[in-house]
Order: sequence, then structure tokens, then C-alpha cells
Amino acid sequence: MKTIKRLIKSKSIVITGDKTFSIVTIFISFLFFSSFFPTPYPLFSQQKIILKCATVAPENSDWGKASKTFSQEIASQTQGELEIVWYFSGVVGDEPEIAKALRDGKLDCAALTGHGLSYVILPMRVMELPFLFRSHDEMDTIRKEISSLLARISGEYNIRLFALINLGSVHVFSKTPIAKLDDVKDKTFWVWKGDYLAEFMGNVIKSSFGAKPFPLSLYDVINQIQGLDFVYNVPYALVTLGWQRHIKYYITHPLTFSFAAVIVRKDVFDKLPQKYQGLIETKIRKFSEDVTQMNKTNNEKSFDLLHKMGARSITFQDSEIERVENLFKDQVWTPLKDKMYPSWLLAEILVKLAQYRAQAR
Repeated sequence: MKTIKRLIKSKSIVITGDKTFSIVTIFISFLFFSSFFPTPYPLFSQQKIILKCATVAPENSDWGKASKTFSQEIASQTQGELEIVWYFSGVVGDEPEIAKALRDGKLDCAALTGHGLSYVILPMRVMELPFLFRSHDEMDTIRKEISSLLARISGEYNIRLFALINLGSVHVFSKTPIAKLDDVKDKTFWVWKGDYLAEFMGNVIKSSFGAKPFPLSLYDVINQIQGLDFVYNVPYALVTLGWQRHIKYYITHPLTFSFAAVIVRKDVFDKLPQKYQGLIETKIRKFSEDVTQMNKTNNEKSFDLLHKMGARSITFQDSEIERVENLFKDQVWTPLKDKMYPSWLLAEILVKLAQYRAQAR
């Protein structure tokens, strides 16, 4: 009901930069989805098993298309006996609402970013600590090396996690130039509403530099972006959501690297026939690697588009990078140890990172 009330209060919800869905369309879609709630998940019948999944990804994005292809392959290889139904574009709500529906058994699976995953598997968020990774290759290497460890942790939360998706580097995009950290004073910036890590970092930036955090849900940003001085995102998500028209600058050094995952409730997965369990695991692993590569390509194309639209890059001096890196390690990493993530998990990642960097020299 909270989601229905939220939708009723808004005249329309912008799904992408080019299309606006009317409240009637969204409301009907929500009622259609809600009609399935009384039925235990998954919906088993003698002929077909239906798994219901949700994501905030727009249906017409490459993420949405890849998800549809994934489902079509599952249906084809099971002769229609197993069907995965997707709810796109935040129809179920923002990621916290999707996570809640998953926990409550109203969904069987979901594709979530680190923000949404933190609502079901909190320790996972360690992978998005600011300045943890320096490059795409570092993030890619570590996500693969600790995948089995993260899978074991996820099992403790009634979740089957098979692989992480590398969404790419997260950058700060702005309307005005930010040549140094002190330039953000009195500037307003978006933080993803309900994202504990983002809001925590936002308060650090506020107290340290005098910037003003503005919490908004993902699909509310486009309606408020005129009043924001800077936002953060991976380049392809920025373009997919239509924010690029308001951007004139971006900082080249990544703030962090973002990830996502397709997850399935463990109690649901364990009840599936054995032949389907292996198929789903294989397909999700392949899907994760395919989408990771797709993200890398699309992020590069998105930067090209931004350049063509006149956006200019800003490179911080090494002293400024060191300054903000030390700040976040001291005021974000340390306070969140054994609260958002266990100390031993970060230590495990840092050891593997040190080994990778030593070999890369």
C-alpha cells in the first residue's frame, strides 16, 4: 500500500529520459503484480513453474533486454516448464521495496545493485567502499576470487548468490567545475534515498566540506535534477536514466566501483527440481559475465556521448585524491567496520588486492 500511495501522490513517473509512464499505467501494473501476492512462491503447477523477479532497470535498456533474453533461454531449454517473469522500471518500487518483497516471499528473485543487496545481505556492501578499487580489472579480479565466499555468506541470509556483475566505475557528474574538494561547499548533491552507505558518505562530505546531501529515490532524481549541483553514477546508468542532459563536467577518478547480482531466495531454489537448479546457476553465471562485458562497452560509449554533448573531464591533483581517500578510509571505512561488514571480510579483500597489485607491478 505504501507504494500505491507513493504513486498516487505523483502525477507521473519518469522511466527514462525519453519516456514518461502515466500514473494510470504504473498503477495498473502494480495491481497486476499485487494480484499474485496471495499465491506462495514459486507458483508450482503440474505443467509450469513460475519465478517472479523484479529490478529497477528500465525495460528498454540493455539490462532489461539481457534479462528478457536470459528468461527466454530458460523457457526454451525447459520446454516452457520453467518461466521467469520480470517486473522492470521500478514498478515494484525502488530497490529497498524490491528487497522487502523478496524477504517477505512476494518475489522469488531479483536483480539488485549493491544498494538493494545491502537490504538482504548487508556484508556484501563492503565491495563498494569508496576508493577500495583503483581499476575495472581490480574489481573484476576480486569479485571472481571471493565469489564462493560471498555465496556462503549469502546462504546465511536465505539467498542463493551465484556471481557478481561489475556495473563499472562510479563517477561524480556536475553542472559546475569541481577542481578541488573545497569547491563543493554549499553545493547540493544527490544521495540514493535509503542507501545507508551513500547517506553515511553524504554526511561525511557535508561535515567535512559543507556540501548539502539531497536524498531521493532513483526515479525521483530526474524530476529534481535542476536543483542538484552534482550526482554520482556509472556512466551508462546516467545516460539510461536521462540525466546526461544536465551534466557539463565529470571527475575522471572513480569514487568507487558498483556491482549488482541476480539473486534467488534459497528456500525457493532448494525446492526446484535438481535439473532446473543446475540450469539456473549456469545461466546466471553466464548472464553475469555477459552483462559485465556489456557494461564495460556501454560505459565507454556513454562517456563518448557525454563528450559529444560537450561535457568536460576534470582530473584532481594527486594531493586532492590522497586527501579524499584518507578522509573516507578514516571516516567511512573505520566507523562501518563490524557494523555494515565484518572486519575479517575487508581484510580478506585487502590481502587479495595487495597480491594482485604486487603481481601487476
